[in-house]
Amino acid sequence: MTNLLKVLGVAFFMVFIIVMIAMHMNYNSVLLQMMDSIPYGDKVAHFFVVGTLTFFANILLNRRKTDFFITPVLLGSVLVCAFVSLDEVAQMFVEHRNCEMFDFLANFAGIYVFGKLGNQIPETLLPKRKLAFIP
Repeated sequence: MTNLLKVLGVAFFMVFIIVMIAMHMNYNSVLLQMMDSIPYGDKVAHFFVVGTLTFFANILLNRRKTDFFITPVLLGSVLVCAFVSLDEVAQMFVEHRNCEMFDFLANFAGIYVFGKLGNQIPETLLPKRKLAFIP
């Protein structure tokens, strides 16, 4: 199960990068047109896409935690938060893109919800590997 989730995670990340590049190059697909026709479709997409990216990032990093000030947080969530925040800010400098506060909020909500979801997966499905110097 772990290997399948990791393969899906890598595939999702690659598709995510391709879609981001296409959007920065102003590629207008039927999927994007459908999303624009749904009220708040862009925000819903931000929530689910960034959330799914967070879920897979935490799986790929074996739910490793790091200290954020005094609070332990999932490293994958921190990395995705930094990545999508930089992308959102970069949109200010691209003519056909826009940087919106609600996009940030949808991203952060997706990171929080899917980070919590990924952290709740039972150990039997995703066992944490222990490093040992002596086999």
